[in-house]
Amino acid sequence: MRNPELIAFGFDEPAAASLATWAAPRGIRVRPVQKTDACLNLLREGYARAAILRVGRDLPSELELLAAVTAGFPSVASIVIEDSNHAELRATLWDIGARLVASPRQHAEVMQTLERVFA
Repeated sequence: MRNPELIAFGFDEPAAASLATWAAPRGIRVRPVQKTDACLNLLREGYARAAILRVGRDLPSELELLAAVTAGFPSVASIVIEDSNHAELRATLWDIGARLVASPRQHAEVMQTLERVFA
């Protein structure tokens, strides 16, 4: 049986490595990706329990990805990291279906959500 997976979209190498450090002792495989198609392909494999999406570089494409994840993979927890602190954007992310919308400074809340998802 394969280990559960955490898809990490839009994260740089150090951030993905940090997630992997947390995930490895829990038997979780982190799958870092930079392209929306790659993210969706990994989700189709069926092993992901969560997709953590870093948004703000290409917002239209990232919003489409979030919509595709929440509609096409409802059992996968969608966690969104955004640092604009723009109230309308945050509301849109919630409306699309994110389980959590957080800023990079809310690291503890993100990790608590991941702990619950993978418990």
